[in-house]
Amino acid sequence: MEILKADNRHVLAIERPQFTFEYLGMKFTKDAQEYWNLQNQLVAMTPEQVTEVSAFLSSVEPSPELSAKVAENYRNRKFLQDTDWYVIRQAETGVPVPQDILDLRGRARAAIHEL
Repeated sequence: MEILKADNRHVLAIERPQFTFEYLGMKFTKDAQEYWNLQNQLVAMTPEQVTEVSAFLSSVEPSPELSAKVAENYRNRKFLQDTDWYVIRQAETGVPVPQDILDLRGRARAAIHEL
């Protein structure tokens, strides 16, 4: 299962779309049309590749619900990452994590959607 993102719109796909070029991943926005090739190098798309990807994206229906879940997951994971230092400090020094941080971390973990 793949989640495709273009211009902050998300589309759920059963498998990665096939194009005439092989890729590991891609960025496709108004400002950047790039893909990671099989050597994991970021490469600018040719005009033909941009046309091919644009045609594909125009043929699929974006999912506002999926976009909202992806955004919420990002915010929750970012909060967990930003507060990991409390947990590390407790493990290394024994200083307890404040209860309000523990509560917020628990709510953030519980709010992460399965996609």
